[in-house]
Amino acid sequence: MLLKDTKTMDAINLLGLTLEHDIDLLPLEWSPHHNAQTLYQTFKSTVTSLAHMNTKSAIPKLDRKITDLCAQLQLTLNCPEDDNEEKLLAANILEAKISKLSALRHSRICYEADTVFFSLFPFLFPFLLHLHSRGPFATT
Repeated sequence: MLLKDTKTMDAINLLGLTLEHDIDLLPLEWSPHHNAQTLYQTFKSTVTSLAHMNTKSAIPKLDRKITDLCAQLQLTLNCPEDDNEEKLLAANILEAKISKLSALRHSRICYEADTVFFSLFPFLFPFLLHLHSRGPFATT
């Protein structure tokens, strides 16, 4: 799953830290072209495309693994040298691996980049409120 991919999480963390730093450097006067909301929108777009690219690259790897395991299963079942018990045991193990990878593949396909983004950042809600407070409608 994307949440367990340390490279992706490190990249997103770095983007978040950069966003926080950029927001801290913003002038107090609000600008329609360069403000906390536009910075956050850029951050969100970058994270979304990063998650989408990583998801797209993960699926072909899973497809290759599943294809290799299916081929190995066919070889196991068609091997005349093994006895039936060994064949069935090996086939059951391979089928379990194929089933597990197929379920993982399905769950990755079902995750769209926007869903991943919001599941990654439930802790950002207070930060978003802070961004809103610095916008053109700030009360302070």
